[in-house]
Amino acid sequence: MSLKEKLFAAARANAGLQALLLSGSPAIFGWYDTQLPQGIPFPAVTVQLISNPRVYAITGRLPTSWVRLQLSIYTATDDSTGGELVVQAILAFLAQFNAIGISPLVVYPNTVVGDRDGGLAQTDPLTFMRILDVMMLNNDNV
Repeated sequence: MSLKEKLFAAARANAGLQALLLSGSPAIFGWYDTQLPQGIPFPAVTVQLISNPRVYAITGRLPTSWVRLQLSIYTATDDSTGGELVVQAILAFLAQFNAIGISPLVVYPNTVVGDRDGGLAQTDPLTFMRILDVMMLNNDNV
């Protein structure tokens, strides 16, 4: 299973993220791969793979790697702080997300290395965003 598949399955099962991202009838979970579909409700999150450099040893490629992901949080509020509840839920989720197959750890090696504001100028009114740059240790064999 790919890291993005593991991440989606775990996010979908997370009560904090469900409370914020599950909406509509039929219920739609607002967590998407790379870009938003048209007409979906906000808040919503997209996940984009930024880099996944492979690690090698003398014996060959290791199953682990430090993956960089961008999580873009889209909000329907009048400023970028509207995504703060989603950001806090994602931070709590990342603290317990296990992509390495070692349990139970108090905190897993998932680190937010960047957190910035953004917006989609093509929308009227502006769609505000929070963009998280996340680095996580992944084991392809899990």
